[in-house]
Amino acid sequence: DLASWLVDSGALVINCYGPTETTIWSTLHALSPRGQAENRGSIPIGKPMDNTTVYVVDESGEPCAVGVFGELLIGGAGVARGYLGQPELTNERFRPDPFHDGARVYKTGDKARFRHDGLLEFAGRNDDQVKVRGHRIEIGEIEAAMSKLSTIAEGAVGVVRESGSDARLVALVVPKPRETVTVTELRKHLRRTLPEPMIPQSLVEVTALPRTPNGKIDRRALAKLGAGERRREREVVPASTEAERLLAELFMRALKAGDVGVHDNFFDLGGDSIQSMEIVVEIQNRTGIRLSPRTLLLSSLGDAAKAIEKGPNA
Repeated sequence: DLASWLVDSGALVINCYGPTETTIWSTLHALSPRGQAENRGSIPIGKPMDNTTVYVVDESGEPCAVGVFGELLIGGAGVARGYLGQPELTNERFRPDPFHDGARVYKTGDKARFRHDGLLEFAGRNDDQVKVRGHRIEIGEIEAAMSKLSTIAEGAVGVVRESGSDARLVALVVPKPRETVTVTELRKHLRRTLPEPMIPQSLVEVTALPRTPNGKIDRRALAKLGAGERRREREVVPASTEAERLLAELFMRALKAGDVGVHDNFFDLGGDSIQSMEIVVEIQNRTGIRLSPRTLLLSSLGDAAKAIEKGPNA
């Protein structure tokens, strides 16, 4: 990789880490050929600079054991006073130092751990890893896959939690000029590299992604946009056969949706694997037909209805 190439060429390479809130640099690590071999692709962020303290703590605020990931806190002379004109956010992120009276720390929201050699290892954002329907999801992995779709200029994933329902993933995308992005196209693209639980269930087109004052993606704003925007308009062709009406009824009940058409795919509308299995069981109870879960995954409502009509093992 680039770091190894630079080190092997004789360059002095220093990996610097630090957020704006702690006056940019907080930790440093000078790379070496031997160290690169030991890192196995993961470059540490090193040790704190002078007049800087760092802690890795668990959810209860207690120090993590060596090798255990937790949230990185930064203290010392570089910690800013707070966010101008944003007292609530300041109180949330800038806290009293839990280990030194009278001092303050900044809660980075970054995931890190101390290695056995005493160096810090950075592992991304805490808020980039979420749990959806029992699966631990890496948001960054989804966004990296989204960025490879040729029609998307910029994209991010919001996690929407609504009362009475599970959390769901919403893709927010900025299309390239004169391009459009459909949820079907996006989901088809993502299924090539990601498992089903990591596929966003709906899509919102935006002109720009919301950002915090320091330029980072605003995850809370993403969730609000995902919850407040309706899915892209689609043509709804109503069910006409007995099998289509049965599927439409089950889809609407599972999704709490008001309209479902024969061209709709259950997963594209926001369904998940657990709900699809419940539908398969209900179809068998009512008709005696065993519909394959794969049929719901890959087919429109209309095509799934045709499979039911063929029975007995659709």
